[in-house]
Amino acid sequence: MTVEKRERFARTILNGFESYFAEFQNITLAARSRFENADWLGMHAASIERIDLYKEKTHQIIQFVELIAGDQLRDFQFWSESRMVYADLIKGHNNFEIPETFFNSVYCAVFKHRKIRDEYAFVFSPQGDMPPADVSAVYSRYRKEQSLSELLRKLLMPAKPISEIYSPMGYNKHGKTYYHRCAYRHMTSTSDQFIIAPGIKGMVMTVFTMPSYDFVFKIIKDRFTPPKDMTRDQVKAKYALVKRWDRVGRMADTQEFTNLAFARERFSDELMEELRTVAPSMIEEHGTALVIKHVYVERRMTPLNLYLRDASDEQVRDVMDEYGNAIKQLAAANIFPGDMLLKNFGVTRHGRVVFYDYDEIQPLLDCDFRKIPEPRSEEEEMASQPWYSVGPNDIFPEEFRLSFSGNQRARKVFDEMHSDVYQAEFWQGLQQQIKSGYVDDFFPYRRKLRFDRTPKTEAEIA
Repeated sequence: MTVEKRERFARTILNGFESYFAEFQNITLAARSRFENADWLGMHAASIERIDLYKEKTHQIIQFVELIAGDQLRDFQFWSESRMVYADLIKGHNNFEIPETFFNSVYCAVFKHRKIRDEYAFVFSPQGDMPPADVSAVYSRYRKEQSLSELLRKLLMPAKPISEIYSPMGYNKHGKTYYHRCAYRHMTSTSDQFIIAPGIKGMVMTVFTMPSYDFVFKIIKDRFTPPKDMTRDQVKAKYALVKRWDRVGRMADTQEFTNLAFARERFSDELMEELRTVAPSMIEEHGTALVIKHVYVERRMTPLNLYLRDASDEQVRDVMDEYGNAIKQLAAANIFPGDMLLKNFGVTRHGRVVFYDYDEIQPLLDCDFRKIPEPRSEEEEMASQPWYSVGPNDIFPEEFRLSFSGNQRARKVFDEMHSDVYQAEFWQGLQQQIKSGYVDDFFPYRRKLRFDRTPKTEAEIA
């Protein structure tokens, strides 16, 4: 009977995956038609639908596995044996790594992301998941000796983490799984410690990293530094909103983890003091392990304010143009970043500027952009408080100049290229554009690098 129960249990989870994957494929099969019809809003809606579909299907399957497992639902030996049955069922599966992650999602739903061990879930794949190490030269030549598909497979993007390739394809959960596997391998092959991330400390998040690692870890503080006035749940809701939004290549991709375990010895004394001071409710120490109850992980970037310190005049010009483009492209996608301080934007290894501080983000259409009224008297002009009414969603673009406090060199360059963002009319025009259904073009590279048959003037190329 137990053998039969394990079989039914494993097959039920696999059936849940197959149901999810069939609907996923149906959504995806319409992608070509949406592209040919320039249905950009439909593409965005389909992307959200695929994200929500995964959670919906895992929730549906839980009721069935609970019924089948009965009092063995939280029996680790039962899960271990069921995992072996499941592994046999998907052996040779075309997309074996995705159903493995689906199994993991069901497991995590039952155990609330605790006791994640390879004996009970697919922390690592028995079918292998790591490509061979890339030891090729910087310059490579590819010949079409086999099929075109084989040639394209050899090309990919060698510097792009595989976890970040799965996510845009719609397999967000497996992107998370793959990230975790790579992170584990990195931690076990290095010995440097986690430290407080460089830069100005945030009022909402505490951030740490390690010198040898290309990612940062962000924990919501227990209490926020004034004048921030919001709750932990509100911050989490902002990050959930970003996950389902079209980030137009200008917002950092974030992985969210619950009950993530680390080796306590890898945390510097300074970092442990910081965590115990600002987020004691988010950490638990169990012997040699440190468990962080909730954390976000993002690619590490150089904070824009730090990048500008040592930047040449040419670099300042390029990066401030990027900063302005980032703000405008986010706005065109109905995203208002809220706090536009330089420290809230990062510079990637390719010089691209990306926004990564989401606690004040909101839809652009929810904002009321206003011009600051002229003072009616000298007393109003000298008053320490505004002489005009301010609503909860009122935004005064003239105040954006304060984002450059302490860096007049950067402000001067920005004003030459993007001073229109200081005008309420600019933002109101974007709102009308969004309401009309117009979708702007967004490019993941500088426009001067774009292939175009139309001859350009020197000014357009610049």
